[in-house]
Amino acid sequence: MASIAAMATGEGAEETVENLPGVAESLIKTHEEASELFAGLSYVLGGASLLALLANFKAFKINNLMQFVVLAISAGSLYFAVEAGRTGGEIRHTEIRSGAVIKTGEQGENAYQNGSENTKKEKDED
Repeated sequence: MASIAAMATGEGAEETVENLPGVAESLIKTHEEASELFAGLSYVLGGASLLALLANFKAFKINNLMQFVVLAISAGSLYFAVEAGRTGGEIRHTEIRSGAVIKTGEQGENAYQNGSENTKKEKDED
């Protein structure tokens, strides 16, 4: 049910972020494909779960097999849920994109030390 709502609001979210600086169309497309795959798998999971419930109530011989089928589909669905979330996060969070350069605290400290040395030199010159 939640994937239906997410798919329904996705186009509006795309229009909101597509013109922001640092947002690439390719990132949006990748996220869209991942979310469509996840939504499809979650629909299949819902149908398989209903079939498993029916098989359990009617005591069909397939009941034991359906438990493993639902488990396998849910594991696959969970994997693609994570992928959809990761690709969605990459749209706005540049620090988690592959190949991103992250500044370490050491660089910031050196910049501060250099700045304080320059200030000290300026005071000595006065």
